[in-house]
Amino acid sequence: MTRKTIWLLCFLYFAAAAGFALFEMQQDTLAPSVPLAGNIGHLVGLAFSFWAMAAILPMIGWAIGGFKADNAQGPFVLWLIFGVGLAGLYDYGERSERNEKITTAMPNGVFAGKDRADFIRSAMLSCTQSQKVNPLTPKVGLTDTKIAAYCGCYANGMAAEITVDELRVMLSGVQPQSLVDKATALGVSCGKQLIFTR
Repeated sequence: MTRKTIWLLCFLYFAAAAGFALFEMQQDTLAPSVPLAGNIGHLVGLAFSFWAMAAILPMIGWAIGGFKADNAQGPFVLWLIFGVGLAGLYDYGERSERNEKITTAMPNGVFAGKDRADFIRSAMLSCTQSQKVNPLTPKVGLTDTKIAAYCGCYANGMAAEITVDELRVMLSGVQPQSLVDKATALGVSCGKQLIFTR
């Protein structure tokens, strides 16, 4: 194995760790909204943790061999295996924690307290961003006030309509059809209210 290949593999392993970290961060829809810089810092820190923790034992073994390029293949294969195993364990733990959060957030099958507020804030932010980048928004004359009214109606409606089972399915990476139907109905209903919003 050449030195160039070694550096390329190190970069590719970090890129894979960053991709996995991004995937995990996107799964937690109950997480409170944080500034972009906070998200980037969390992403880099999580990616570096996966990358470095999986490398510890293989690199110790390679160090014993004197870090010779000819002996790098074994440590890099082990690094990959440890990385995949660590990612699997982390994902399992995160899924369990998300399920526990859902149970806590929706004790009677509906959102309550801080978790409801966090969900609404997250849904509002997502809705507002998608409306502002929509090329139809300026053409139909949607002002910031109207977007805020529409997204507030939509976010509050979703918080009231979503069920524990739908949230669990959604957090597994699948959009349940029942939730899509509710979102469509809410979009129409909240859209009608824009007529009366100045």
